[in-house]
Amino acid sequence: MGKLGRGIRPSCLSGEGVLARGRELPVIKVGEAFDYRDRRVGIMELPVQPSSKPSGGKNFEKAPWCYLLWGVPAVLVVVAGIAYGESVLSLTARGVVWVVAVAWAGTGCLINGQSCGRVHCRIDGVLFPLLAIVGALNVLSVISFDWNLFWLAFLGILVGSFVPEWTWKKYS
Repeated sequence: MGKLGRGIRPSCLSGEGVLARGRELPVIKVGEAFDYRDRRVGIMELPVQPSSKPSGGKNFEKAPWCYLLWGVPAVLVVVAGIAYGESVLSLTARGVVWVVAVAWAGTGCLINGQSCGRVHCRIDGVLFPLLAIVGALNVLSVISFDWNLFWLAFLGILVGSFVPEWTWKKYS
């Protein structure tokens, strides 16, 4: 092969491959030569250590558990916000409902993290209950901050907990 035709060689040429949709796709290994004019689609094999396999435990991300563990708290947050806006709930009562909802969701993450082993579940399962404690201190006026900061922290934890899964491994 000439210089223009060199690149990453599909491993299926050496007998390896991945079965997908009834046909074998080549596994492309980084750094090996191949003819880029070969039009077959392949699976890219990156030089990364594979993450550990998911545990065989119960995964609570499926219905009906997901509705109980994360759906109910989400509904509580929205309803409390609307009730406060309609002057049905006081600021303190809204704060209490929000703290309970975040603690509830965090407990769900902790339970699911112990069972499924996902990294983000384990992170959220620790940090959401801690955030709920900080929120409870705000409700009790031990500390004082705007509830927008509370939800910014919540979103930061939620999004930040997925970064290790995107950059490192999915299961702990």
